[in-house]
Amino acid sequence: MVLDLHSKLKTIILSKLINPLNSKTYDKRILQRRLTLYFKKPINKKRIYEMYNETINAYERPKLIVKGEPIVDGDYIVINPTARYPSRIYRHYDKLDKLLDKLSLKKVYIGTNDDLHFLKGTKFNGINLIGKTSIREMLIIVKYAKLFIGNDSGIAHIASAFNIPSIVFFGPTILSFGFEPFSDKYKVFEVKYLPCRPCSLHGEKPCKRKDYACLSWIEPELVLDEILQMLN
Repeated sequence: MVLDLHSKLKTIILSKLINPLNSKTYDKRILQRRLTLYFKKPINKKRIYEMYNETINAYERPKLIVKGEPIVDGDYIVINPTARYPSRIYRHYDKLDKLLDKLSLKKVYIGTNDDLHFLKGTKFNGINLIGKTSIREMLIIVKYAKLFIGNDSGIAHIASAFNIPSIVFFGPTILSFGFEPFSDKYKVFEVKYLPCRPCSLHGEKPCKRKDYACLSWIEPELVLDEILQMLN
């Protein structure tokens, strides 16, 4: 059997050439996503992993299995302020960083230097491991965190796969694209009913408003309140 979980023209052709009688392709709901972009109303109700599971008729949520001990001692929260596209980065990580000093837990920052964008040069008051870990080390750090805080990005899905309580910021993208977290405990921060949301499928386009309202209107004090509730 050939499973095509990319669903591009090249992969569809390749899977059919390899095994024309027994190949399956992931339905990425591209039409529904495009209609959501146009009409600004959610259509798809399934998460990405549920759509992947349809390909093999599976129903369990994914889990990550990785062995090892984190390179950070004690209890900590993990913060991922990076994203592939700058339009997906929460605009008040600097203020939130100062507010999080009230916690008794350590703050561990992870991600890649290349994805920091306008935050590059920001001095985070915590253990800054951005660009300093391997992927495996990053996975283990997330696995043992008491809480994950970050943007709509791949690392947020890693936190979900480890079932880590999560705070996730959604700006140009929306939940119905399939990117909703799936931990037992999570909180999504977004500016609902903003008429320009969603503005692109993956948040790759710059903000037409120029003020990034979808991520700058989320007050860090409200985020802190939710964090305190989630940790209690």
